Amino acid sequence: MIILYLLLLLSLGIYSYSQIDLNLTLFQTSWFLNFQHQMIQLGYFNRPLSTEIFIVLTILFSIFYFLFIRDANRLLPKNMALLVVAVAILGLISYPAFSHDIFNYIFDARIAVFHHANPYTTTALMYPTDTWTRFMNWTHRTYPYGPTFLPISVLFYFLGLNKFLLTLFWFKGMAVAAYVGSAYFIYKLAKNKGLVLFAFNPLIIYEGVVAGHMDIVMLFFAIFGYYLFLNKHKVWGTFGWVISVGIKYATAFQVPAFFINRRREIALIVLAYIGALAQTGTHELLPHYFIVPLGFSALLPNNKFAVWSAVIISLVLLLLRYYPFLSTGVWLPIAPLRLG
Repeated sequence: MIILYLLLLLSLGIYSYSQIDLNLTLFQTSWFLNFQHQMIQLGYFNRPLSTEIFIVLTILFSIFYFLFIRDANRLLPKNMALLVVAVAILGLISYPAFSHDIFNYIFDARIAVFHHANPYTTTALMYPTDTWTRFMNWTHRTYPYGPTFLPISVLFYFLGLNKFLLTLFWFKGMAVAAYVGSAYFIYKLAKNKGLVLFAFNPLIIYEGVVAGHMDIVMLFFAIFGYYLFLNKHKVWGTFGWVISVGIKYATAFQVPAFFINRRREIALIVLAYIGALAQTGTHELLPHYFIVPLGFSALLPNNKFAVWSAVIISLVLLLLRYYPFLSTGVWLPIAPLRLG
C-alpha cells in the first residue's frame, strides 16, 4: 500500500505542472521544455482529460485516506514518517497548482526587500517593468495580511538570493516545513490516528503542501503554541499563538477556548470553523480556509464527528472548487456566507 501511495504522490506532482502559468518557464533545458509543453497541452487544451485525471487522483487520495484512518493504529511510526517525508518532497518538487497566491507572497516580500517600499501602501502595479509580476493575480491590491507573515516572507525571500526559481523553492519549503512541523506536534498530541487524520488529508496535501497557502503556516504556529500551552510553557505558547493570529487573524476566533478547561479541543475545532467561515464575509468560499479547522480536528481522532466532517469537507470542497475550473477554464465563484 505504501508503494502505491508513493506512486500516487508522484502522479500528483507530475499533474501539478499541467497548471503551470503560461508566462512562466522554470527551466530552459530541452527535456523540461518538452515536458512543460506536453503538460500545458493537457491542462489548458485538453480540459476533459485533465478534469478526469484530477477526479481520479482525488478519489484515489480519498480512498487511501480512508484506509490510513482505518489502519492508523497498526501503522509503524517509521512508515508514517516515510509517508510524511514523501508528501514533503512532493511539496518541494510540485508546481503550486490551482493558485497564484504563493507568487503574491513572494512579490509582497520583494516590494519590501528589492523595491524598498511598504507593501501595505504599495501595489504590484506600481512596478510594471518587474517581470516577477507576470505570475501574480490581484496585482492591484496592497498587502492584505497581518503583521507577522511579512517578516517571515522577507526571511524566505532573502534565502532566495533574488533568484526567482530559488525564491519559489524556498517559499514552497516554508509551506512544507509548516506541514511537517504541524504533523509532528499533532502526532505528539494525538498519536498515530491524529497524524493520519491531518497529514494524509487530500485537502491538506493539495492546498497546504502543493499550492503552498499561508494557512498551513498559520496552523503550524497555532498547533505549536497550543502544544507549548498544554506543556506548561504558557508564555512561549502565547507567543506562538500571537504569531499565528498575526498571520491572517483567523485563529483569533479560537482564543476564547483557552479560558475553558472542559472540552477545549471541541471548542478549538468549532471556533476554527467559525474563523474559516468568517473569511467568506469579504471573499468567496475557498478550500484553504479550512486548513486550520482540519488541523485541529486531528486532535480528536476518536471523535466520529471530527473525523467524518474532515473527510467529507475535504472531498466536497476539492471537487466543488476545482471541477468547474478544470473543465471550463473559468473560476466559478462560490457565494460567500454572510455572517450576522
